[in-house]
Amino acid sequence: MNGVLIGVIAYVVVQLIVGLLVSRRIRSESDYLIAGRKIGLGLATFSMFATWFGAETCIGAAGKFYEQGLAGGVTDPFGYALTLFIMGLFVAGALWRRGLTTLADLFRERYGSRVERFAALLMAPTSVFWAAAQIRAFGQVMHSASELSVTVSITVAAVAVILYTCTGGLLADVMTDLVQSIGIVVGLVINFAVWPPLRDRAAARRIDDLDDRVGELLADMANELREDDPDADRWVERTRDLDNGIDAAWSDVRSARESGRLNLRRGVAPRMRGTHDLGELLVSIEQAVADVRSMARTVGRLGPVREWDVEFRRAWIPALARAADAVHDADADAVRRVFDDLDAVADTTAGHAHSALVVNLRNVLEAMGPVAAAQPVRVRS
Repeated sequence: MNGVLIGVIAYVVVQLIVGLLVSRRIRSESDYLIAGRKIGLGLATFSMFATWFGAETCIGAAGKFYEQGLAGGVTDPFGYALTLFIMGLFVAGALWRRGLTTLADLFRERYGSRVERFAALLMAPTSVFWAAAQIRAFGQVMHSASELSVTVSITVAAVAVILYTCTGGLLADVMTDLVQSIGIVVGLVINFAVWPPLRDRAAARRIDDLDDRVGELLADMANELREDDPDADRWVERTRDLDNGIDAAWSDVRSARESGRLNLRRGVAPRMRGTHDLGELLVSIEQAVADVRSMARTVGRLGPVREWDVEFRRAWIPALARAADAVHDADADAVRRVFDDLDAVADTTAGHAHSALVVNLRNVLEAMGPVAAAQPVRVRS
């Protein structure tokens, strides 16, 4: 269990404890639904901040800003903020003076019960969608910090929110909003003052792992071909898993580049230049994985290994095994030797499919050569 996950769990536990403690102060329906109309300006400010600019803003809106610039904030936070100002200036006062609980109550007084129900039907789904976005973002944080799936993480987040809200009503929600607001502000201040961590070392570790996994896949392919029991479909699926690992490494590289733009720590500039080298290695691994996938599909089309040309089979399968060892061990010299040996293997080909296998393996070795030469992948301190 890592420190981030422990922190998230502690945060959820604190929220539940706050909700349970506050529930002791609930004496009436008014206390439960509107906190007895005793929320002051301070608590109301923190509650509005945490409610409207909580997990969904910090996770979802931040991502939209990253992808789209200021245009990504048209809805959140700029649209939300404008809505709050309009409601505060023109609607909130009327609700307070008339002692109303919901906006639908205002429609009932002015237009009747039918309009009230219609307004409630319009507003309820939007509230559900908005709450779902908050819980989805909370669940995503838990998923990122643990081994839990996104579905399980969202379920845990929803249960926690429902428990403290049902137990303590609006007052529990307001008090937990206070805790959330303090956490958000403190986290943002620390992130700004300390500067975000670079992710280049995480990307380097992923690259170290990826070349091992490519080598393991090649080795399994060679072993299954020797036994005349190839499972080409499973090989293709494993290349998809490798693609996912490559995507994760690219995400780390992009995060490192982004976090280094305004990072004033000494030594950041050369480390950021180093991320370009990491990117080049990832491009090479992408190419290698694509050729392994093509090779797997070609094997699947060729049929039983025992029906292959004997001379080609005896030359290509051992070459594949040697390539697997060279890639897995990150032995650049061995990669070059196997690459050179493929010229002799090419002389044994008995058709286009066999030639395609040789070309694929040659491409894999050509792509993995620079990766092997760069091992172990490290970044500047």
